[in-house]
Amino acid sequence: YNNIALAYKNLKMFEKAVEAINNSLRQNPQTCEPYQNAAFIATMLHNRQAAFKYYQIAYDFAPNDTKTISQYRDLCVNVCDWDKYDELQARMVELTGESGEPLAVWPMGDISRYIDPEHNLECAISFTKEQTENILQNYKPFTHANRKSGNKRLRIGYVSSDLRDHPVGHLMRGVFRNHNKEKFEIFVYSSTVKDNSDCQNAIKSYSDHYINVMNWSDIDVATRIYNDQIDVLIDLNGHTEGQQLKALALKPAPVQISYIGFIGSMGADF
Repeated sequence: YNNIALAYKNLKMFEKAVEAINNSLRQNPQTCEPYQNAAFIATMLHNRQAAFKYYQIAYDFAPNDTKTISQYRDLCVNVCDWDKYDELQARMVELTGESGEPLAVWPMGDISRYIDPEHNLECAISFTKEQTENILQNYKPFTHANRKSGNKRLRIGYVSSDLRDHPVGHLMRGVFRNHNKEKFEIFVYSSTVKDNSDCQNAIKSYSDHYINVMNWSDIDVATRIYNDQIDVLIDLNGHTEGQQLKALALKPAPVQISYIGFIGSMGADF
């Protein structure tokens, strides 16, 4: 039930996710993970009161779990509960040391904790390695040594879950509008929720190819990008919700860049 809840969460079918996670909690109420996931789903539904309750229970079960502490701490920032934030911050320091031993925790949360860019890079490296280890054990990255596309225009690909009424969508709208179409052919690989916003529709109209990869597997996304012979692939998520980190790890394009979605380094050799 816990895994079913996560699957529904990834499909953005939140009512089904809530039903499944409640079944998980009834079946197995004495462990951290289902409460942690219940809190995450509640956060996605903007039910912060429920999320707060679930995170507290998860934290009580696993006071040494840095993932729970990190997510719980981030929620405290969102609701301005600075007393609880200070408690969780102190606990994180206690577990990792003030020097900030690199952990495979979500870099978007960690970057607000440390001002030291070297530490934040090490955290990003640890997280990226953990997130991509499994897919790299099962699939070999694409190679481009003998690649000759023969395309008249340079093919630029964008990967994003945020090309909609979202800060990234608004920041990128003018970029898409001003591409030189005589020199560049624009591909968008979008896992964006359809919101029919003016911003989303405009970006679609400015793109030569707009491919909806919502709910595609990582290998299918990577294979499509490779087969489209993309020359430069630009990831607009970075370490934010909805990222395609595993697909990018397979190096579907010879040049890959992270831009605008995440405010730090990806810590990725790809």
